[in-house]
Amino acid sequence: MAKKDEFIQEARHRIIGGWLKERREAARLTQKQIADAMGIEYYTFVAAMEAGRARVPQEKYEIYAKLLKVPAIDLVKRVLRAEDPYAFKVIFGGN
Repeated sequence: MAKKDEFIQEARHRIIGGWLKERREAARLTQKQIADAMGIEYYTFVAAMEAGRARVPQEKYEIYAKLLKVPAIDLVKRVLRAEDPYAFKVIFGGN
């Protein structure tokens, strides 16, 4: 992958990570509480997702959305937009 593409992908991951952190804080939950509720052994994995260094596990979308008090479709759309903008555009028309 070209440097520019890597930079853009990293920026997208930071954006979704920032949103995850904002939603967690709005739900008044700690990273440990999220990790425990999602069955993730280490809360540092939640920190990595929020920093854009780790992806949200697909099998955890629904429980993560519930914990963050957002519709699952909103979480999935944001993740897909960050991780695969071309697929997002085909599916959702770029909205």
